[in-house]
Amino acid sequence: QTSAVLGLVRHCARAVLCTGTPSLTKPFDLFNQVDALRPGLLGASKRAFAETYCDLKLVSTTSGPSYDRSGGSRLQELHALLTKEVMIRRLKSQVLCDLPPKRRQVVPVDAGNVSRKTRGGESSESSESSESSESSE
Repeated sequence: QTSAVLGLVRHCARAVLCTGTPSLTKPFDLFNQVDALRPGLLGASKRAFAETYCDLKLVSTTSGPSYDRSGGSRLQELHALLTKEVMIRRLKSQVLCDLPPKRRQVVPVDAGNVSRKTRGGESSESSESSESSESSE
């Protein structure tokens, strides 16, 4: 679901992403959303972002070496960058009197005009070409 939404966001002229969950304890979780809104703002790649803001470490696991990206580093710098460029943060106590009762609603999105590639699968053109190359062998 997330990759489908982020694919749509990247093709929109304007987008607003909302969350009720603060993400500053694990900055790695922020990268995809921010990169969809402002590509390159947090670094050239997810790995570059992790090296800069997630205290990226190589750790040994039972299945071999792996990168731990669960930490955080330079968090004040990251917070300043996010609040200046893309983030508006309001605490419940700041808006409690303005909040209506909680309501949940499913909003269907017609993704009919979005290619399969944008939604996370391969495009229909590439699947057709792979089928034709398989049949010619």
